[in-house]
Amino acid sequence: MKIGPIACFSLFSVLVAACHGTANDAKPAAMPVEAKDSTHAAKPDTAMVHDGHMRLVGPDGHLQMEGDMAGGKRSGLWTSYTRDGRVKSRSEYKDGLPEGISTVFRDDGTLFYTGNQRRGKQIGEWRYYNAEGQLERTVVYDTSGAVINDHGQGR
Repeated sequence: MKIGPIACFSLFSVLVAACHGTANDAKPAAMPVEAKDSTHAAKPDTAMVHDGHMRLVGPDGHLQMEGDMAGGKRSGLWTSYTRDGRVKSRSEYKDGLPEGISTVFRDDGTLFYTGNQRRGKQIGEWRYYNAEGQLERTVVYDTSGAVINDHGQGR
């Protein structure tokens, strides 16, 4: 089965949103992959990784995202990268859902925001930083993911 560029872009968009924690109910989409030892690199015309390490590689060959799959779902730490190889985000997963700390960086490598997730929902305190690295805003979520406190500039 061939996957066109539009389908690949759509798939990548879903994966990036899930890795960044913006799609609370996002589940790992079926990704084409190629087996190579215990590490798999995403390429057209191959099967989805069910168990093992997965690496999503862009058309130009740069590593876009990587992490482990268990039972066909994301598991453990997933990392996404900028085109120049810097870490863009790190999020922990359990049974295909964000579970644990998620951290997102700006393209220049400075911290953008960090917080904790449970079953794909933001919980506890999330901290947002400006481009100079100063804490700009904190948002506190209850265990259901509802905002209970939002402190930031102009609030």
